[in-house]
Amino acid sequence: GSALRGLKNQPPAPEVFRHGWRRPQRSTLRSKFDSRVGSRLSDALVRPLMSAAIDVLHVDDDPSVLDLTEAFLERELDAVAVTSVTDPEAALDRLEADSFDCVVSDYDMPPMDGLEFFDALRDRHRTLPFVLYTGKGSEEIASQALNAGVTGYFQKGGPEQLRRLVNRVDQAVEEYRTKEIAERYSTVIEALGY
Repeated sequence: GSALRGLKNQPPAPEVFRHGWRRPQRSTLRSKFDSRVGSRLSDALVRPLMSAAIDVLHVDDDPSVLDLTEAFLERELDAVAVTSVTDPEAALDRLEADSFDCVVSDYDMPPMDGLEFFDALRDRHRTLPFVLYTGKGSEEIASQALNAGVTGYFQKGGPEQLRRLVNRVDQAVEEYRTKEIAERYSTVIEALGY
C-alpha cells in the first residue's frame, strides 16, 4: 500500500521508444527549442524576408508609364527593385526565371489583357500579390478584377494615385512575406515534431 502511494506523487513516465530512447516531456522540449533554436530560427526565417528589397515586376505596354512608376516606387520605398516588362508573355517567362514579391500590371495590353495575365499567373503563383494599375478604368473592370481575386485595383492618374499604388504594394508585400514566414515556421515546427 505505502509503495503505491509514493508512485501516485511521481510525474508521469516519459514515453519509451524502441532502442531505449526516452522522449523528454513536451514542456522541456519547448523551452529548450525556444531558448536555443528559436532565436536562431527566427533569424534564419524572418530576417531574410523582412529586410530584403521588395522585388516588383511591372507590366505595361507603355514604356513611359513603366519609367514613371519605377521612379516613383524607388523614391517612395526604402528598398525596391523594379523589373519593367512591356509584354505579358515575356512577364510570364520572367516569373518562371526570377522571384518577385509583387506584380503590378496594366489592363489593356494586346494581345492579353491584365485579367487574362492574372489568370495565367495564378495558375503558377497562387499567392503572389497582383495589383491592376490601369488607364482603362471602369466599374465593370474593377468589379471583374476584384471578383477574380486581384490584390488591388487602381486607375492611373497623378501623384496621389501613384502614392496609393505604392502604399498598396508595400502593404501587400508585407502581408505576403508574413504568410511566407508563417508557412516556413509551420514546416520547421512540423519537421521537429511539435
